[in-house]
Amino acid sequence: MDVVLIAFFVIEIIVSGGLDQSNMVNREALASLGLPNEIDSVGSAVRQMLIYSFLQQSIGHLVGNLIGVAIGGFVVERFFGHGRALFAILLDGFGASLIRSIVTLTCSEGVSLSFSVGIGASGMGYAILGTGLISTVFAKNIATGTKAIFYFLVFRNIPYAISAVITGGLINPTADVGDDVHVYGLLIGLVVGVFFLLWHRFVARRPLPGLNTD
Repeated sequence: MDVVLIAFFVIEIIVSGGLDQSNMVNREALASLGLPNEIDSVGSAVRQMLIYSFLQQSIGHLVGNLIGVAIGGFVVERFFGHGRALFAILLDGFGASLIRSIVTLTCSEGVSLSFSVGIGASGMGYAILGTGLISTVFAKNIATGTKAIFYFLVFRNIPYAISAVITGGLINPTADVGDDVHVYGLLIGLVVGVFFLLWHRFVARRPLPGLNTD
């Protein structure tokens, strides 16, 4: 997934004609990649949902999200296995983007309004951290040091997300990088992690890699 994010950022640089002095991409040029200029219809909300997580605002934005996706993705993969981990990451990312798209489209008492379009893999990253929390709590095949690094990342970022929501509001669809999507991502990540765990315990009745000590 990190390779995909890097590839998309390279494409962003190309279509933007390079980075500005702040190492940021030209937001207006991203419309050529399918990003809507504003959320004013169901179609534009769907387009934001599909592309939101794959576009980054700057090099610093990209690097921060790469770290979160890499570490969170690693513990999720160790616990759930390759295929299930990839499915969880995609489900988490699109789920967080979907929630933000719906909120953006209907944030004023169900009335469709036009707002700025946010970008970034932060929602996916926080969602992976949420799913990863379930993994690290129950995993028997993840080293203590790895768990410590993961917990440091989680408890360093969760207070930031809470603080941003307190200062900017949970529903903040006009932000270029939506702090609200961090909360949506974390919550949906926790839900997905619990669902996967319960599904394999009571429905599929197959052991998960993370519950084995081999």
